[in-house]
Amino acid sequence: MKNLLCFILLLLCTACARQYQSVTISSNQVKLQQDGLFSFENDTVRIQYDFHSLNGEMKFSIFNKLTTPLYINWKESAFIIGPHFSTYWLDQYVSNGYVYQKFFDWDGYINLRGPYLFSVAKRDDQTSFIPPNTSLMQFEFVVKPGTAYGPTYVNNTHLDKEQPQNKAKRYQFTQENTPTLFRNYLTFSTDEQATQKFVLDQQFWVSTIVQGSGKAIFGPGFDPIIGINPMLRRPPARKSEITGYNRFILKTASDGTTTPMTQTTPVRQKTMPVDISKQKNQ
Repeated sequence: MKNLLCFILLLLCTACARQYQSVTISSNQVKLQQDGLFSFENDTVRIQYDFHSLNGEMKFSIFNKLTTPLYINWKESAFIIGPHFSTYWLDQYVSNGYVYQKFFDWDGYINLRGPYLFSVAKRDDQTSFIPPNTSLMQFEFVVKPGTAYGPTYVNNTHLDKEQPQNKAKRYQFTQENTPTLFRNYLTFSTDEQATQKFVLDQQFWVSTIVQGSGKAIFGPGFDPIIGINPMLRRPPARKSEITGYNRFILKTASDGTTTPMTQTTPVRQKTMPVDISKQKNQ
């Protein structure tokens, strides 16, 4: 009984030490709609972006406004972060297979992926076909892998001193001093032979970081034991200062610290590292 009580106290201390960051994305090229989605539209396509997730998984949809098919060349399309890029298409076969084995993460994440039991080899197409008046959804890369932004950016230089600091601190950035500047570079064509190509190069950056405890970021309904996943599953509030489709969440390590990380290449959502040290058998 004594050991169980010590374990519960340790768990509560660990959960309370963790800090969260609500990170706001801005863009001069893609308009932010009232519903919180970034949206770009011309006479050919409508592209909408949604970043509401942990670590900023960039989800975007492409709607073909034409009465004829539209093609997107993933080999000539790329996610660009700073001076580095990765194309959406990889010249490799990907094997997928799962055996269901439950693990419980004390931040509220249930991982159902265990060792591979079977494998199916699949190679993605270089080009996607989008029929008239239909949408294609893509999510491949994350804006900020790892833990929260550290003191290199979260410091008094960027602190919004006019904002009340009793609960959460707000840090503001320009396009010139942002911690993360990234672009989505997409190559389209209106014919299958790609004789009529056009490119859309859309740039975003991190403009605001709000840091505080779970209750300061998510409100009084936040439970430090359950964690943030129930919060992320809720539809974002349209005019929320904390959550929205143009915002994503980061968290520090369980002891409240950040892990220095030099992001030299874009990180794919499908290959994000998993912290197995926190997983417990249920």
